[in-house]
Amino acid sequence: MPINYHKSQITSRLALIPARGGSKRLPRKNILPLGGQPMLCWSINAAIKSQLFERICVSTDDAEIALIANNAGAEVLRRPTYLGTDESTVADVCKYHIQDFKDNGITFDHLYCLYPTAPLRNADDLIAMASIFEKRHDAIAVVAVTKFLHYPHQALHIEKNGSLKAFWPQLTKLRGSELPTLVAGNGSTYAVSIAHFLKTLDFTPETGLYAHVMSLMRSIDVDTPDEYELLKAAFAVISQSN
Repeated sequence: MPINYHKSQITSRLALIPARGGSKRLPRKNILPLGGQPMLCWSINAAIKSQLFERICVSTDDAEIALIANNAGAEVLRRPTYLGTDESTVADVCKYHIQDFKDNGITFDHLYCLYPTAPLRNADDLIAMASIFEKRHDAIAVVAVTKFLHYPHQALHIEKNGSLKAFWPQLTKLRGSELPTLVAGNGSTYAVSIAHFLKTLDFTPETGLYAHVMSLMRSIDVDTPDEYELLKAAFAVISQSN
């Protein structure tokens, strides 16, 4: 289907949604139902609604996922078998497809990697991330982040004998107010300069990295049955508030 571009677009953007068929902890997680449609569709819809992208693609090795993606308006990219295993990384998948486009004379400036298991990221989030690149000329990458639910500097690790030890003992007694603002990537969206990415296969460079902050509720990334139940509860609350 034709895609209208966001009018403020100053660079070419590729949206790539990695959605392989295999998943051990939560089988078929990428297409579990949410709000009357497969979870994958929420990321496709967000990309389409943002009007930012020249191509919106789903990379998969699975026939059912490919059909769902195509029906939702995305372009399906078939990945080779070796990129559908537990050992393959999202960075490897992105590199493969970017290079394939390049070999066919198609290039982009920015890659937006959208994880289908974080469906509460929406078009406004994507537009906000794109605006950071427009405002910050030194920006190499933008990551969707959220605040920590608990103080990360008070992390404990479990020893082999079952005892606990402070992971950062020099920080545990500090108050949260004594630390800078701490956030974590929420696992939903990574946007990066393709020139940088192809050199490093890194979504989070040491310099030129900026944050788009999302709420804890909309930052749920599903990888387990408990997280799926949490997502459905959050979705119900958000739907009622809208």
